[in-house]
Amino acid sequence: MRPWGGWRRAVAAVSAAIALGTSAGHAASLPDWADRAAAQPTPEWAAGAPALLLHDEQWIQVPRRGRVRILVRGAVRVLSARGASRASSVATFSRGTSEVQDFRAWVRDERGDIRTLGQKDAVEVATAGERTLYSDERALVLAAAAPRPGTVFAWEYSREEEPLLAQWPWFFQTDIPSLRSRVSLTLPEGLEPDARRFAAEALAATRNDRTWTWEMRDLAAIPDEPLAPSLWSAYPSLMITLRGVPAGSPAGVSFEDWTALARWLDRLAAPQGRVTPAIEARARAAAARDTLARYRALAREVQALNYVAIELGLGRGWGYRPNAADEVLRLGYGDCKDKSNLLRTLVLAAGGKAWLMPVYSADRDRVDERWPSPRQFNHCIVAIQVPRSSALPASFEHPRMGSLLAFDPTDPITVFGDLPAAEQGSLALLVDSLAGGLVRLPEAAASSRMVRKIHAELDPEGGLTARFVEFSTGQRAAQERTLRRSSSAAEYRATLERWLNQSSTAVTLSALETVEDSLAGTFELAGAFASPMFARLQGRSLLTFRAALVTPRLHVALPDSARTRPIALNASCLAETIVVRLPQGFAVEELPDTVHFRRDFATLDAEWQVAGDTLLFTHEWTAQPLTLPPNRYREVRDMVGRDVAVSRAVVVLSRR
Repeated sequence: MRPWGGWRRAVAAVSAAIALGTSAGHAASLPDWADRAAAQPTPEWAAGAPALLLHDEQWIQVPRRGRVRILVRGAVRVLSARGASRASSVATFSRGTSEVQDFRAWVRDERGDIRTLGQKDAVEVATAGERTLYSDERALVLAAAAPRPGTVFAWEYSREEEPLLAQWPWFFQTDIPSLRSRVSLTLPEGLEPDARRFAAEALAATRNDRTWTWEMRDLAAIPDEPLAPSLWSAYPSLMITLRGVPAGSPAGVSFEDWTALARWLDRLAAPQGRVTPAIEARARAAAARDTLARYRALAREVQALNYVAIELGLGRGWGYRPNAADEVLRLGYGDCKDKSNLLRTLVLAAGGKAWLMPVYSADRDRVDERWPSPRQFNHCIVAIQVPRSSALPASFEHPRMGSLLAFDPTDPITVFGDLPAAEQGSLALLVDSLAGGLVRLPEAAASSRMVRKIHAELDPEGGLTARFVEFSTGQRAAQERTLRRSSSAAEYRATLERWLNQSSTAVTLSALETVEDSLAGTFELAGAFASPMFARLQGRSLLTFRAALVTPRLHVALPDSARTRPIALNASCLAETIVVRLPQGFAVEELPDTVHFRRDFATLDAEWQVAGDTLLFTHEWTAQPLTLPPNRYREVRDMVGRDVAVSRAVVVLSRR
């Protein structure tokens, strides 16, 4: 079970173990199921992949009494050196509530020799992120040492557990091709499965008495495509929930709807939000007559606390239960749910109302409303009731709670009133025992903006000198502040010089200054640059140059290829005004055509004008935070290409 852990990502946990390798084992034969898997040839459609998943299976066995048993089997063939790391298996468990048994692996090398590995050969590793001090989540890793192409690695283990949730996800497809993937479920009388299918609507179960099996075959690898949602959203998957689970069942708990889940989470979290004298004193210290100013002061204080996670009792639900607010305040650190719970409690002590909101950070399309489960979330933020007149970018209306403001106290960059781009537009769960349920977080697209102004002078030999100012707001400013804070002064300057040198050769940057407004959440960058050969002389009579002066920083490369996955666009807006004083003795011979282009997902405007010896170039690009179907990829690519063409458009001057 993965608890909410702020920005933590689930660590693969195998890299260190693979680097170490495992013992050579001893001669053996493959078990029947692995022998059948290894006998399958590599199909032509999978030949270019780094590895081929021959067999991928999980069998969940729920008894009437006692622990749930999960049997895992798999086999993979290494097809190239890039796939060597796939010859490994990771068996996860949680200390205190689950145990891995009979972990074995078989390595059949390219010559056909077979060696076996046992649980004693496994390396135990932590699976928590780098800012986790301790976690009950662990993993055992078995890996082949330096496998060559043609090697088959097969594994098998069972895990006995006391599951917190009577819910199990299964993902059929991965980033490598798969010949066979299946999940089975065996239940006692009285329990029935509710299996929700995602991206695999034609999938049907076969049943043998009290065992249900779902299987898919011959699955190509899911391609890694630019501007695509996370791979988890693309995998054909099955989300299994048990219905009719009695209280105290060894199978765990399940939820009939989102309200039931919100009620369950509220019971876990409510006792941890007690207003103590220490909490009251800290809330009083944020003395401000204005409600928003008071909340802003409290939010900034919690935001400044160190992020440190200590994950204990995960199998008992503590991964979803924050630590007591006064304890987090006293210690000065916590994870995402701890910091959100502390801010919620401080707001309560200040006379306001606030709620916890689990969310999936990094993919706005990740949460599916058809499967009420805390497993769909990896992060926790807070919703604060604010005056209706607030009109902040991250505020939204709730039918029962009124005007709410979503805030992430874990993010050290995003200011109060805004929301990280990775969470905007996502489905979040408002945790309340009476009115809890899913809410759609706002998309503050209009507030994420960069305004660039450049004043430049071009000399008759093609040299350019320029001064520029960039003023950013919203999440665009957060990106710029993140870049500045994560770099030394020399590293930051080098990054900007690389950007400017994409526009010309031998660009020199000078007079660099940055200004941050931590309350307004803005960022300003100012500087000067010079390029001795910016414009090109064509003989003695013509001089050509790009009026954009600098290259775009917003777009990613979109190859001319077929598209299979949706296109997830982020909000972006660049408005630039560039004034170039033309060299004496030259006049404008040719200007690019004016551009006005509209789509539902983006707009583009560009215009070149001349007044006397001055060229004025205005350009604005705006993209909406939308997820489009794959069949619109050509439109998106064409729109981005038009904007890139604007940045490369050439002005031609002629000598008088």
